[in-house]
Amino acid sequence: MRVFWFGSLDSFRQKDSTFKAMARRKYENLKKITRLLYQSGVPLLPGTDAINPCVYPGFALHKELYLMKDCGIPDKEILKMATWGAAEFLGLGNDFGRVEPGKLASLVLLTHNPLENIAHTSDISAVVLKGKVYDREALDKMLE
Repeated sequence: MRVFWFGSLDSFRQKDSTFKAMARRKYENLKKITRLLYQSGVPLLPGTDAINPCVYPGFALHKELYLMKDCGIPDKEILKMATWGAAEFLGLGNDFGRVEPGKLASLVLLTHNPLENIAHTSDISAVVLKGKVYDREALDKMLE
C-alpha cells in the first residue's frame, strides 16, 4: 500500500502547473455540483475512498465533513448525514443513528460543539463502543 501511495504522490508532484490548475477547477466544479445536489434534496452521505493515497480511515472522514462544509452544507445537516443518514442508508435506522431509548449506541464524545464548527468533530475526548469507554489516553495509545 505504501509503495502504491507514494508512487502516486511522486507522479502527482511531477505534474505541471497546467494539470494542477485543471485539478483545482475540477475540485471547484465538484463543490458546485455537491452544493446543487444538496439544495435539490438529493440524499448525500460522507464517506472516504480509503485506498486513495494517504487517505487514512477515520481521519479522512473528518476531512470529508470539512469538505462538505466547504460545499456550503450547514454543519447540522452534515452531522445528520454522517449519523442518522448513514444508518438509514444501510437499513439500520431502527437500531442505530440516533441517541434514543431502545437504540444501540456507540458514541463519540467531543470537547467542543460541532454545531458551532464541523471541525470540532475531530476534537474527540472519548469514545463509547459496545458499552466500553475509551478515554483520550486510550485512543492515543491505539494510534501509536
